[in-house]
Amino acid sequence: MLSIQKLLFLTTRAAFVCLAAMLVGCEKSEPANEAAQAPEKVEWVNPPPGEPGHVDVMGEAESSAATAAPAPVSMSAVEASTAAAEPTKSAGPITLTDEKFAEVTGKGVVLVDFWAPWCGYCKMQKPIVEKLAGAYAGRAVIAKANTDENEKSAAAQRIEALPTLVLFKDGKVQRKLVGLHNEVQLRAALDAALEN
Repeated sequence: MLSIQKLLFLTTRAAFVCLAAMLVGCEKSEPANEAAQAPEKVEWVNPPPGEPGHVDVMGEAESSAATAAPAPVSMSAVEASTAAAEPTKSAGPITLTDEKFAEVTGKGVVLVDFWAPWCGYCKMQKPIVEKLAGAYAGRAVIAKANTDENEKSAAAQRIEALPTLVLFKDGKVQRKLVGLHNEVQLRAALDAALEN
């Protein structure tokens, strides 16, 4: 009986060794042309500071972007109609503090962008929020609250991830948008709050 158990053990061990050898052999028999099987790389190109479409993702100085002369840009029909529909007065988002948070969010439609200076996605969200501030001037308030400086407001709204945009109507939370959101999504949320 002992010899049968030993024979089974050796047979099983030999099978595993053969299986391992086959797997190692398979790795060596891959095609030599690895470039043909390499996944396609997608590269995002960020225009230089000061040019349309530039996103400040690396914390570049805003002063360098402000001093750079913008290149002439041709607008598409969609961009031209959007620009015509927006007010000419470009108002930026207001900066909220813990002290004036309840006062500002207590009346009308208010979109608050909770952000932090170290947050890369917040830097990508910034130009979208700034554009909305100009587009909705007089109809809704667009505000920003730095969570590092306004911990009470962030805690009261239970902000757990950045960026988080909270939409208020007359002091009540209508919607909480967590993560990076595009202009279309934010416009839809604002328009829905303004209609109701």
